[in-house]
Amino acid sequence: MKKIILFIVGIILSVSTVAQQSQQSGVAVNLDVYGGGTQKPTLRCYVDKLYYYALGREYSEGDRYKININAPSGKYLYILCTDEHHHAVVLYEGVTMKEQFIPERGFVELDNTKGHDYLCLFFSTDRLNIESIIQAYNNASGAELTRIYSAISKWVTSQENIRYVHNRIEFICNTQSKMVPVIIEMIHK
Repeated sequence: MKKIILFIVGIILSVSTVAQQSQQSGVAVNLDVYGGGTQKPTLRCYVDKLYYYALGREYSEGDRYKININAPSGKYLYILCTDEHHHAVVLYEGVTMKEQFIPERGFVELDNTKGHDYLCLFFSTDRLNIESIIQAYNNASGAELTRIYSAISKWVTSQENIRYVHNRIEFICNTQSKMVPVIIEMIHK
């Protein structure tokens, strides 16, 4: 199982609201790497079912990150970390506030499990049963993205109702959307 260790320096992942047309809302995620500069993520589609962002550099054991959320209050947010060895850890489960940091103090440090890690942020208008999602993930088979999609498919908003932006981690969707996944793939060397 992945261990989560809190520290003081590393990557900052910032999530903020993007104002859009009356029936749409959006969220932007900015990734700043201390000493590594700003990177442009690549938007990819996995089997026409699930969009995800691939980061442009590799990460090592001990690299650190923090998530800064600036989103509309009262929405549900779940953050799940997984890897290609099928370990899943809930990093956060709760209601969004105007501005918050996850974790509240310190940072998340990458462990010594090499391969591809996935940071999964699930924004939802309804409360989700994260234990059901983890159980579905554990029971699924196949590649990591297949397992993630299998776990969330019954909750996720139809992809045609979500517009993901290229070259930056941002999406715009209908405000009535059930659940919008933002999945970030990190290569862990």
